Amino acid sequence: MNVLVVGVIVLFLGVAVCENPKEFTAAVYGHAVILPQGSKDGVVSRRDALKTIMTNIDIYSAQAKLAAQKRVDILVFPEGGLFGWDFDRNTITPYLEHVPDIQQGQWNPCTQPGTHPDSKIQHHLSCMARNNSLYIVGSLGNKIECDENADGYCPDGGQYQYNTAVVFDRNGDLVASYNKRNLNNESQYDRPQKAELVSFRTPFGLFGLYFCDEIYHYDPAMRMIDELGIPNVVCPTSWRDNYPNRIAIQTLSGFARGFGINMLAANVHRPDMGKQGSGIYSPDGVVASYYDNRSGSSGKLLVATTGVIRRPVRQRLPQYETSMQTEGGSQDTFMSDVNGDSYKLVILDSRQRSLRLCVAEMCCEIEYDIEFRAGDVYAFGVFSGNHAQPENGKYNYYQSCMVLKCPNSTKETCGKQSTDASSVFTHLRINAFFSTKYVYPLHVVSHRGQLTLASQWNYQDGVLWSRQRTYPLVSAGFYGRIYERDSSNSETICASVVLLISCVFYHMF
Repeated sequence: MNVLVVGVIVLFLGVAVCENPKEFTAAVYGHAVILPQGSKDGVVSRRDALKTIMTNIDIYSAQAKLAAQKRVDILVFPEGGLFGWDFDRNTITPYLEHVPDIQQGQWNPCTQPGTHPDSKIQHHLSCMARNNSLYIVGSLGNKIECDENADGYCPDGGQYQYNTAVVFDRNGDLVASYNKRNLNNESQYDRPQKAELVSFRTPFGLFGLYFCDEIYHYDPAMRMIDELGIPNVVCPTSWRDNYPNRIAIQTLSGFARGFGINMLAANVHRPDMGKQGSGIYSPDGVVASYYDNRSGSSGKLLVATTGVIRRPVRQRLPQYETSMQTEGGSQDTFMSDVNGDSYKLVILDSRQRSLRLCVAEMCCEIEYDIEFRAGDVYAFGVFSGNHAQPENGKYNYYQSCMVLKCPNSTKETCGKQSTDASSVFTHLRINAFFSTKYVYPLHVVSHRGQLTLASQWNYQDGVLWSRQRTYPLVSAGFYGRIYERDSSNSETICASVVLLISCVFYHMF
């Protein structure tokens, strides 16, 4: 009897552990996508489109088998990984297939391929998940027919075209799909009329689904955290790095850390196009990442175990106060272009150990010790305003402060691309005081000519610091969004006109 009781207890505890795991094994694949030849030359046949798709599917399949051997629970493939992105609205059509609404009924494309005809991509992804007993996240082009007479938004040609992320569970069932809302120079696709918040449950937690570059927008990325408290995110991406503060591994790891979530980010690996950098990120920093900007370098499967999170871990951020506007340290500031935005900067030297810079309702402070080598020049800068490049017809308002390496000794180059560094900060502490709670840290270092993320960096409550030698610093700082100050193209033009008229009247009188 006692043996039976003990056996029941052991069985119960085993089931409890399986139902409430403390960790899971994730994988992301940085895929060197095989692109179709002459995608702008005209519309190819569905058969020719499938040749390109299947070439990439075969690579996916091999990676899924490898992931299964490593006991992976969930595997993420990148955005555009099956046929690329260089299309217009017509040339993309043979690559599209209909993704059904999961609210209309359960579907397993692997075992029920005839339910929705011409769904070969979904069939293969579903079988990949089923045959390897893991969750698969991927992306494809989605087409949905509409009636131009009954639907005022229906595009010419009678179909919506979406950039869509899909998720298949271990059985191969389609459990989630998300149509990208925040398009980035993707004229081949339509923007959904309504913002979607898409999530799916797994034995190892609740996951949100969107594309990585959408973290710059409130919908869906921040709304998912604010309103639903979703602690894990899977995001395919086709991210082109923009130096020094819009680098994939730097930004996505910082977002995960700043908002206390797990993020599984799979990027295409095409260094010849400036697209590289995949990773598995947690509230404690980088778990695993891959960056190689050498042309011809191969894709890579990243596998790592990370902790299960039940709720996002939010930080207590210090807020900006007007009394902070007095700047500390001797100042010799100048303005320089950083990704199209005019930053206020000051050159760092080895004598001065602390600085404060302020601009438009924000301040940042740094303390540092640095060992300069090989003529390296570093600057500390701040910015508050609308980003110069519009996205979806909007100019995103953000605040930022950064320590960044300049390409050479000319001040005007500070803010331009620089991926190689030799100097070492033996101590660096950056405090941010922004006018928003939507703030996250950024850092990236140089190692053997490549960018990487150093584990020695600490972040808590609006302070980013390192008290020990790390690899040479490329950039470090903070990025914050003030969504309510975003402006449309017309609003920005009107504001410029009002400013011009004001200046004219000022000089007249």
